[in-house]
Amino acid sequence: MKIHRLSLPVTVSLVGLIGVLGLSGCSSNFGDSANVASQTAMSIKGIVHGGQQGLVGAHVYMFAAGVDTYGEASTSLLTAGPTTSSDGTNFFTTTDGAGNFNIGGEFACTANTNVYLYATGGDPGVGTGDNSGSGLLAAVGECGAGNTFPSTVTNIYMNEASTIAAAYALAGYTTDPTHISAPTAHSTQAQTGVTNAFTNAVNLVVQATGAIPAKTTAGNGTVPQVELNTLADILAGCINSTGPTSSGCATLFANAPNTAGVLPTNTAQAAINIAQHPGAHVSALLNLATNAGPFQPFETSATDFSVGIIYTDPTISAPRTIAIDAVGNAWITNANSNVVTELSSTGKVLSGTNGFGKGGLFSPSGLAIDATTGTAWVTNLSTPGLLQPNHVRTLNSSGALSGDFSGSSINLPDTVSVDGLGNAWIPNTGGVGGAIIAGVTEITRAGTIPSGAAGYTVGLVNQPVGSAIDASGNLWMASSTVANVLQMNGASTANTGSFTVHLLSGGILGGTGLAIDNGGNVWVASTGLVGLLGGINKVTTNGTVTSVAPYQGPLLTTPTGIALDSAGHAWAVNNSTNALVELNNDGSLAASNGFSIPSTAGSFSIALDSSGDIWIPNSAPNGTSVTEIIGLAAPVVTPLAGNLIAPYGNPASRP
Repeated sequence: MKIHRLSLPVTVSLVGLIGVLGLSGCSSNFGDSANVASQTAMSIKGIVHGGQQGLVGAHVYMFAAGVDTYGEASTSLLTAGPTTSSDGTNFFTTTDGAGNFNIGGEFACTANTNVYLYATGGDPGVGTGDNSGSGLLAAVGECGAGNTFPSTVTNIYMNEASTIAAAYALAGYTTDPTHISAPTAHSTQAQTGVTNAFTNAVNLVVQATGAIPAKTTAGNGTVPQVELNTLADILAGCINSTGPTSSGCATLFANAPNTAGVLPTNTAQAAINIAQHPGAHVSALLNLATNAGPFQPFETSATDFSVGIIYTDPTISAPRTIAIDAVGNAWITNANSNVVTELSSTGKVLSGTNGFGKGGLFSPSGLAIDATTGTAWVTNLSTPGLLQPNHVRTLNSSGALSGDFSGSSINLPDTVSVDGLGNAWIPNTGGVGGAIIAGVTEITRAGTIPSGAAGYTVGLVNQPVGSAIDASGNLWMASSTVANVLQMNGASTANTGSFTVHLLSGGILGGTGLAIDNGGNVWVASTGLVGLLGGINKVTTNGTVTSVAPYQGPLLTTPTGIALDSAGHAWAVNNSTNALVELNNDGSLAASNGFSIPSTAGSFSIALDSSGDIWIPNSAPNGTSVTEIIGLAAPVVTPLAGNLIAPYGNPASRP
C-alpha cells in the first residue's frame, strides 16, 4: 500500500467547524452542517462526543473494510506521524480537551475501499477518568484515488447516533468493530453491497453534525427519528458513565449478546449486536432510554428495534413486486399508476417524474431482471382495451419500453422468473379453456417464444402466482387455490414434458409466494382461505414436504411474499398483521415476535439486496410507499437470476 502524506492538509471552513464544536450536548438540537471546501478532502477533522460533552483522550482509529474474505480484520489506515500514536498493533489519534481530533495526511487508503472511524475510551467528564466501555463508530465512505474523499466528508461527528447508523447499515458485513469485511476485491456484487451499505449509513445520520435527520438525503424517505433517538439514548447511558461496571453499561452489555452469546465490552460492539438481533431483549434495552437521555423524544414502547425507512413518490401507487438489480436499485411495479418506479439503494427516485413504461403498462404485477443485460420483464394483469389480450413488456436497463409480447398463451400473467440464460418464464393464471390446467409461456432473451401459441401445459396448478428457478434450471410454481406446488423439470433447457406435483402438507393452501434457498429447498407462502389454512411449506431437495410449527401459527396466518437470504433464513410478510417473520432454515422462529413494518398494509412481495436490506411494498389499494429495513438480512446476490450464473450457481448466494 502506498503511503501518502500531505505537508499541507486541506483547509476546513473555521465557521463550519466552530458550529460543530460549539454544541453543548448531543441532543436533538444540533447546529447546521459544517461548511466544507469544494475541493476533494485529504484531511478529516471531527469530534468524539458522548452523553453531554466531548470525550477527552479517546483513541480514534481509521479503518477500511477488509477486501478479501468474510470475517477478516479491517485494515488500519493511520500511519506514523506527529498526531498519531501506536497501541502496538494499530496507529490512532487522540482527542483533545474538547473531544476534537484532526487526521491530516497521516493515512493511506486504497481507492474504492470503504472507510470508517472507530473511537475507544475517553473521559466523559464524570470525575472518574477514562471509560473503557465507550466505543463509537462513524462511516466515512469510499476512498478515492490519492487518499482522497469527497469534500462533504471533511468533518466527522462521532456520537451515539453515528454509531447506531453504522452498526445497522453495515450489519450484514460486520463481526465486530475491527472486523468489517467482504471479498470486494474479487466480487463486484460484494463491492456493490458494501459500498451501498456505507452510503445508507449517511441516510440515518448527518455526517458532519451527528444529528438524526427527519428525511433521507434525497428527501423522499422518512427516517425513524424517534426510534433512532431511543437506540442512541440506550448507548448514551453507558458512554456518559464511570465505565463497564456502571449500571448503564452493565445492563446494556448483559442484554446485547452476539449470536454465540458473548457479551460486548463496549458500546460499539453492543450497537452491532443489537442491529443484528433487533428482536432480542427489547424491553430491558428500552428501559435504558429515559427523559434524561440526550436524544429526545424517545420511544416508550417497542416490539422490536428493526430500522425501516419509508420511501414515497407520486408514481408509487399500489406497489406490488420489487426486484433488485445488479447495482442494488429497486424496481417496483405499481398497479394503480401503471408504471415502474426505480429507486436507488438509498431511496433516490431514478425513474423521473412519470416513472418507467407510462402508456405501455396495464396493472403491472410481476417483475424480474435479466442479470446480464439488465432488462426488466414486466407482466400485466389488465389489457390495453376491451377484448384485447394481456401483454408482457420489457424495459431496457435505462427504463425505456422495448419488447411487447401478447398471445402465445399469455393470459393474466401474474409473476415472471428469469433464468441464467436470460429466458423469461411466465405462469399464466387464466388457465386453459377455463380448466384447472395451467400454461407457461417461455420468451427468450432474443424475443422468440419456444413455448408456441398454446404454451407449455404443466399440469394441475390452477392460477400459479409464485414462481422461481432453481440451480438445475427447474421452474417451480405455487397454486393460488389448491394445495400443491409444481416442479417443471429442466425448464431452462426446454425439457417441458416432465413435471412433478408436490402436495403441500398441514392443510395449507392458497399459495402466494415462492422462493428457493441456497440448499435447493423450495419455500412456499400460502395465505389460505378467508384467514384459515395459511402458512409456509418447505419442499426439501429430496421432495419431502414439511409444514410444522412455527411454519403455521399466530405470526403466519396469511403470509404472502417470501425470500431467502444467504444464511438460509426465510423472510415472509404476513398480510393480515403487516409483520415481517424470520424463520431459521429448520423452520424455527428466529425472532419470537417478528418485526414490525412501518407504514405498510397488505404487502404483496418482498425483496432482499446485496447490503442485507429488506424491501417491502405497501400493496394496499391506496398504498403509496415502500419500506427498506436496514441491514436485517444476510446479503444476497442480485438480481435473482444472477445467482444462477458464474461465479455463483445457487439461489440466495452470498455476494
